[in-house]
Amino acid sequence: EHIDRAYRENSLRVHLRETSLFQDLPTAVMDRVVAATEFESYGNFDWYTDFSANRQRDAAEQIAAEPLIAAEGDQPSGLLLIRSGFARVSQRHGHGQRTLAYLGKGQVFGLTELTEAAESGADVALASSLRAVGYVNVLRIPADVVKDIVAEHGQIKNGKGRKSKTAAQKSHSIIEP
Repeated sequence: EHIDRAYRENSLRVHLRETSLFQDLPTAVMDRVVAATEFESYGNFDWYTDFSANRQRDAAEQIAAEPLIAAEGDQPSGLLLIRSGFARVSQRHGHGQRTLAYLGKGQVFGLTELTEAAESGADVALASSLRAVGYVNVLRIPADVVKDIVAEHGQIKNGKGRKSKTAAQKSHSIIEP
């Protein structure tokens, strides 16, 4: 709790301002984002000790062993910003999962669905799943906060400063830092 409070007071605002999605938000809106942001950790901090053994598994077993952060088909509970570590973006394919991408520090997951939901007023399910690869720290900005930002300030800019998204970004819920 002390670490959470210290990070929130000293570093979270700077971290969010360094993320292109939030750099232009007015101070009052940023205050709301900071207050609502949740810190989450997934996986085993000592994941590297099991890395060799896990590499011997087939791909389906590897993916199944990774902690699920957000599931394809579920409603997004928030925008997920990778703070540290790596996460796998996957999609159902046959009886297993197909890896679409890996996310690292500063990348986000779920923005496309949250933006579409805010603009259409309809529920929009996640198009893919997110899993921890080893160990990952995530900042979760609640869905209602993200939807309010979109409603009040228009679409949040992607990592390149543009509002448009590539086909890959639309289908994979990923925005570059």
